[in-house]
Amino acid sequence: MPGEVRTAGSDPAARRMALIAVAVLAVALALLWLVGRTLDRNGTTASNSQLVADLQVARATLASDVALATRRAAALAHLPRVQRGLATNDAATLKAVAATHPDTLLVAAGGARAGSLSPLGVRRALAVVAGGRRLGRVVADAPLDAAFLERAAAALPSGSNDRLALTRHGRVVAGPLAAGTALAAPTPRSLHAQGHGYRALGSTLVSDRPDLRVVALAPSSSGSAWRLPLAVLATLLALAVLFAFALGVLRRHERRRPVAHVRVAPPAPREPQPEGMSVAMLGEQLAAAKDIDALLRVVLDAAIKATGAAGGRVARPGDAPARPGERENEVLRVSLNTNEPEGDSTLLLYPPPTGFGAEAAGIARWLGAHAGTAIRDARFHRVTQDRAANDELTGLANRTRFTTALEREFARAERKRLPLALVLGDLDDFKGVNDRHGFRVGDEMLKAFGATLRRCVRDIDVAARIGGEQFGILLPETDLDGATQFAERLRAELRETPGLPAAMTASYGVAAYPHARSPEELLTTADACLRHAKLAGKDRVVSTGNSLSEPSRP
Repeated sequence: MPGEVRTAGSDPAARRMALIAVAVLAVALALLWLVGRTLDRNGTTASNSQLVADLQVARATLASDVALATRRAAALAHLPRVQRGLATNDAATLKAVAATHPDTLLVAAGGARAGSLSPLGVRRALAVVAGGRRLGRVVADAPLDAAFLERAAAALPSGSNDRLALTRHGRVVAGPLAAGTALAAPTPRSLHAQGHGYRALGSTLVSDRPDLRVVALAPSSSGSAWRLPLAVLATLLALAVLFAFALGVLRRHERRRPVAHVRVAPPAPREPQPEGMSVAMLGEQLAAAKDIDALLRVVLDAAIKATGAAGGRVARPGDAPARPGERENEVLRVSLNTNEPEGDSTLLLYPPPTGFGAEAAGIARWLGAHAGTAIRDARFHRVTQDRAANDELTGLANRTRFTTALEREFARAERKRLPLALVLGDLDDFKGVNDRHGFRVGDEMLKAFGATLRRCVRDIDVAARIGGEQFGILLPETDLDGATQFAERLRAELRETPGLPAAMTASYGVAAYPHARSPEELLTTADACLRHAKLAGKDRVVSTGNSLSEPSRP
């Protein structure tokens, strides 16, 4: 009847509640589908990105091993004992040397040979020539075995459960899976092996061994089985709370006003949610990454996650324009405007199965534009740090930086049970050079010694000018014998440095952990050996074994 007032308990109110229930159910189903799809896609993308990073760690570990093998071959090639054995085709001498140098092969031009190499390894050979005559060659290799995988796995990010496997011709030869298991993953894929699920991605390690590949394995997360049900439960609870709230509001509204006369205004359009939080977080990460390499990793990781790329890398100036599997028409390339002397670095993103859209390309370009400014800031920060940590005359590390590195590397050697050696070098009769030729000539000699050190050290070594004419060289992962050979090479190369206004020689003291049991003992022992070398006639090497090398004659 006209004018009749209907309460919330009447039929029209019940119909409204039914419509609300249907709407809530539809929204719940849509949210569940969206949550499931988002979790699955985000988990796969994050896993693929981590696999790419794992392979980069494995390649970097091998590069360090190959550099060490090359240096080992060079050190052996300079030993007079090795040269004599090769020149005289003396198999007994070569065998005695090879017995103390595993993964090394000595081959004389006359046919004598001694030593052995790993069947799976990257080999580096160095010809031995004296007086224009080829005496033979020294071959050293970087083994690819379970020990290599353990070192690479130890370098993965803290807390990572990823594993690494080594394959040859597509079959496992080392790693967590049984030998002989077929394993090939040129692109990211999911697989099951020996009762476990993995996300896998493989890659060659070096171009001269295409038969060998390393495969990164990310175990299926134990939490993935309950993440989706938990998200479903949380979504349903949130919707239940909203439904109860809406029901209470509707009932109070029905009690107070006649339903027939109520006109509900349409809800005001909701303003779009800002995207500034993710931008701000990225800005904080870029600002915190003062190291250029760390900054590039931040940019790469952000670009992969933001664009949904299957993976990617940063091509530095001088890198090959493309790698196997990178198709020019599919890879998304974004210049990072790094303004490096050799040119700009480039961000390379690998497409997902559905390809890149215009939005993904725009995000990548936005990241590239912001990365340029951050990298220029990082370069300025690095230059400032280098000036504070390096010796101004020689460009080597200063005493403060050297002391810090000694403490850090000694703690690492103790923790991982690795060898560590220290070489102290001191120019002979340097005061007399200054007195006879002046300080300018003395400075030139210091610079020349610093240049010799830079030629001989590895990337992981720390060469420093400790003070005056004394220098220190910290050699991680090097035993006493290897450090002594390194000092012998320095001594020989220093005598042959051309263009100096005065003859230059140096004396060396060598000490190593675990013979020395603390950083202080390592320094004092090397210094005692150096003083012994000076007292014994200079231009020689003395190690903790008190073995003196005779000075080479011009």
